[in-house]
Amino acid sequence: MKPGTYTKYQDFQDIVNDKTEKDGDCLIWTAGCHAQGYPMVRWEGKMVQVVRHLVAENTGIELRRDHRVRNTVCGNVKCCNPDHYQVFERGTLEWGKTKRWTSYEEKQRLRDLWFSQSEEEQEAWGSKKRFAKKHSLNPATLDTLINNGFILYDLK
Repeated sequence: MKPGTYTKYQDFQDIVNDKTEKDGDCLIWTAGCHAQGYPMVRWEGKMVQVVRHLVAENTGIELRRDHRVRNTVCGNVKCCNPDHYQVFERGTLEWGKTKRWTSYEEKQRLRDLWFSQSEEEQEAWGSKKRFAKKHSLNPATLDTLINNGFILYDLK
């Protein structure tokens, strides 16, 4: 612990035990989260992602910024069970697969769905943002689909 910092927890695992609830084999975080829903906590004077910290502790891997930690079991962003996560390194095929990848068919379906709306619906204030949120897209990705079509990348 950094000098001059106070915490009622002496060990990071104590925080996890206090701020999670068991749900099957998942440990669901019940405290503060990042805007994207990832469990966060102040530890040793700085904000840390709970899962990254737990994975680093349990695996002994010193995680760098270019490592991705991804839930490959339950998919729940609030799950803190380190056994549900894998670490991927930049440049590997697995690294690319950790990003949200949308198939050609799905992109075409979303594009067709957007253009099936009337012009008034498309131009209504906030319609792109609502559509993007409803279909779990980044608004910039939706803009690309609408304005430029899309480029098909063959990942095989």
